[in-house]
Parts: sequence; C-alpha cells; structure tokens
Amino acid sequence: MARDYSKFLRNTSKTQKTNTPGREPTTLDTLGWKSHFARQINPADEPADEPDDEPGMQPVRVTEVHRAGLHVVGNGVDMVLPPDGNVTVGDWLLVDPMRPQSHRLLARKSLIKRRAPGTDRRL
Repeated sequence: MARDYSKFLRNTSKTQKTNTPGREPTTLDTLGWKSHFARQINPADEPADEPDDEPGMQPVRVTEVHRAGLHVVGNGVDMVLPPDGNVTVGDWLLVDPMRPQSHRLLARKSLIKRRAPGTDRRL
C-alpha cells in the first residue's frame, strides 16, 4: 500500500523566498541555498545570493553518502564524487564538474551530532 505524504510537505515552488519577484526557484533554492553559504564564496563587500564568483566551481548539496562516493545535486549538476570522510548528507560543496575529485566544503550553518555509543557522556 503506497501512502501519499505530499499534503504534509510544503510546496517549495510557491512558498520559496526569492530575491527577484516572479523568478522561478532554482534547484539550489529548493535544496535550501541561503545567503550564509553565498557569503562564503562571494566577497564580503559584494553580497549575492547567486554563486557566480569562482570560475568553474559550482555549489552542490550532498544528498547521499555511500562507501563508493558522495551523490551531489545542484543547478545542472547530478553526479557522484569520490568519498570524503569529512562530508555528510546536507553539506554544501563547491565542485568543478570537470574535475570532480577537487571540491571544497562550505562551513555548516548547523550540525546534528549524536552522542558516542555506550554510557559515556561525551560527544
């Protein structure tokens, strides 16, 4: 039996905030691209919501992590990158689609981290 949960989900195409009125949201917008991440690639004196600052490098979001690699999605990008132990699902990377082995992790805005297994209280 298939269940339809779509009525519980927000329709991002209608409720997504964009800086340009009448502009359709991009793939990055629907994945959660915010100015926090844009500031990491654009100069501080030139705030922008669109990442066009570094030639060849495009922002992508990690959607899956496997032993064989990282599945990332962005504007016109849907690919698997080599594995990286510092990257997890939800992270934003700057990737050159022509050289997928080279990527840069953008600083996280938040992190959900579980406690260590056992009775010890450390993280």
